[in-house]
Amino acid sequence: MVDNGILNYKDVNRVIDPVDEVNVDVILKFKKIVPSAEGSAICLSRDSDKSYLKYVLAMGVNEVIFIRIVNGDKISIDGLLTTKILRWVVLAGKFDLILVGKSSSDSNSGFVGPALAILLGWRQLNYVRSLLYNGTDKLKVKCWNENRIITFIIKLPCVLTCDLKRTKESAMPLEPIKSRNKVISIKTLCTFKLVPTSNITVTNYIIPKKIRITKHFAAVGGLMTVLFS
Repeated sequence: MVDNGILNYKDVNRVIDPVDEVNVDVILKFKKIVPSAEGSAICLSRDSDKSYLKYVLAMGVNEVIFIRIVNGDKISIDGLLTTKILRWVVLAGKFDLILVGKSSSDSNSGFVGPALAILLGWRQLNYVRSLLYNGTDKLKVKCWNENRIITFIIKLPCVLTCDLKRTKESAMPLEPIKSRNKVISIKTLCTFKLVPTSNITVTNYIIPKKIRITKHFAAVGGLMTVLFS
């Protein structure tokens, strides 16, 4: 709905980011290889959309950790603060493996994964394309870089920044019945005692409108004459 020229999102049902949905698919496939592994989804939002959270549970994860931003919090959630929140949740939950997307639908900054690894002091890999089991404390990871696939053996715990591609096989059957017995853990952001970083600001640069003098060439020969004469 449009309200005074502004989109009104109050009655819109939220959906999972496609990047994160593919990451969940990879974790579920990993659980088939390692049945003892458990997967959790961490969600951050101001409003708790129950249908969205149930959808995430129905995909097959063991639990959803929902970080709720209370209305009284005037804090602006940027990538760095998101990283701090993830660090707090990871340390509290004793996780061994964190998967994040290479980019997101909002800003495409792509620095949450590397920043989280630095704050945790963990190992990290970027541009991850596939995940394989290689023992109790190691993973075999295939990464895509410069048009080639490179295979790494990395020890746990680690953070993987994924650049996964959706395939026809990645369509996950939902299990709404099994989601009834699963847990949605709700935590309030204000209890984290986090503050935004004041020394980081975002500046939008506007290119001034200037008259540009251009010259058109009817053939490549004329352009080459001007460039090399």
